[in-house]
Amino acid sequence: MDKTMSKLCTNLGAILLAGGLLLAGSHPALAGRYESQDRSGQFFLSPMLGYTIPAGALADANYDQIYASWRKEGISFTGEFGFYVTNCTIVGLEMSYSSFHPRDLAVFGAGVDDSRVRIRRFGGYFQYLMIPSGAVRPFFKVGAGFFEAQRISMPQAGTSPVEYRDYTLGAKPAFSGGVGVMANIAPLLSVQLSIEGVSLNSFGAAWDGEGETLGPLRKNMLFFPVYASISYHFPN
Repeated sequence: MDKTMSKLCTNLGAILLAGGLLLAGSHPALAGRYESQDRSGQFFLSPMLGYTIPAGALADANYDQIYASWRKEGISFTGEFGFYVTNCTIVGLEMSYSSFHPRDLAVFGAGVDDSRVRIRRFGGYFQYLMIPSGAVRPFFKVGAGFFEAQRISMPQAGTSPVEYRDYTLGAKPAFSGGVGVMANIAPLLSVQLSIEGVSLNSFGAAWDGEGETLGPLRKNMLFFPVYASISYHFPN
């Protein structure tokens, strides 16, 4: 399943890059007016909304395993505060919140599982725009930080009546990387399409909840947000 998710997200990344470049080529106003926009020395804020695909322990549907969380696709909200060191080089901070709903598993029965998995991240990132100028510019991005995960109202298989428990896993490293395209739409505004892979370093960690510890998990949690965002660039 992890290989399938990774292949899917690689294909989505290629589609985003190609689509962004085609869009820019078909839009003369973007390609002309903002071709030479230089943002060196500018700070910016970016709200980001992402359709998010889980993988690894986060998506594993084998409820008998302590690492499994049987999540389906969710949503991510991310805020970035960045600075253009040069017109091609960006450094910044990001905060992110992701929420995932459960897959329907027959063992729990209809309407039994209304659990949530919520993940908060905070860290820094480096972003590089791969061409020096233009209305639309492809980029890659890498980041690192820490995360906290919560499993809320998880049903316990084999209990009758069904018991529900909450678990937490926190203060562990998180790493990310992604690709995308950025388009200038005004002197102080740009928009982005991107896809990222986020790895939560949970292999040696354990879920902690209500007097019990589950773990170590021996498997990492992964997810892939596909983001659309807009950036406001502060004047120099």
